Amino acid sequence: MATVIERSARSAVALVCGMVATAGPSVAQALRVQPEVEATVTVTNNAAATSSEAARSDTIISINPRLHISSRGGRSTVEGTFGVEAVTYASNSQESIVRPRGALSVRSQLVERLMYVEASATADRVSADPFAARPESATAFNDYTQMRYRFTPYIERQLTPSLSLLARTDHVITRRVGTSSASDPGGTSPARDAHEQQQTLRVEQLPQPFGWTAELTRQDTKLRGEFQHPMPLGDPPPILIDDNGVP
Repeated sequence: MATVIERSARSAVALVCGMVATAGPSVAQALRVQPEVEATVTVTNNAAATSSEAARSDTIISINPRLHISSRGGRSTVEGTFGVEAVTYASNSQESIVRPRGALSVRSQLVERLMYVEASATADRVSADPFAARPESATAFNDYTQMRYRFTPYIERQLTPSLSLLARTDHVITRRVGTSSASDPGGTSPARDAHEQQQTLRVEQLPQPFGWTAELTRQDTKLRGEFQHPMPLGDPPPILIDDNGVP
């Protein structure tokens, strides 16, 4: 039986471990971890949700082990649920897969009352084709995993009792992972991935009796295909001229 293990499942688990480890000793001492396992068995006469002529019966087995993680320390907080979902088809009507599921976030104070960092990882189940059939039970049909990684370091400082400063940079990386199918050709195409970032600088004066806020924001979004296929740096493209000598 063929099994597809999404690379993101391994990288996501490694990231979760890294996020918990870097949260600091104060978090590790108060860390609460609750394991949980969910399993389902679905018997169907049309495993791929195709036409009745092409329908194949199968038994779909899904096992979803996960960890509920919660901790609040003096300078760090860890919250979330993360695990993996394994879906297997007993009669091989579809490929069996293992994929990450859940969300985990970390907030840490690096320098007291000055420098902070927030990070999160999210693995969501998304339909490849929103207009196609999507069974409620666990299945690999019309389904892929969207990974979102967020990293936000920032400086927040109370300059005076009424004047505050915020400088932050937000980075969100989206990775779409999953096998190709008839309803989603090229499901692992890197052109579907994106890197979004936003930088914010804000100075705020509380009303005493009048206040004001000055904010400067920069936003930028790049598709992965944009920097995988850059514009060549060579001679300029040739100018085509028709029979009348007109470009």
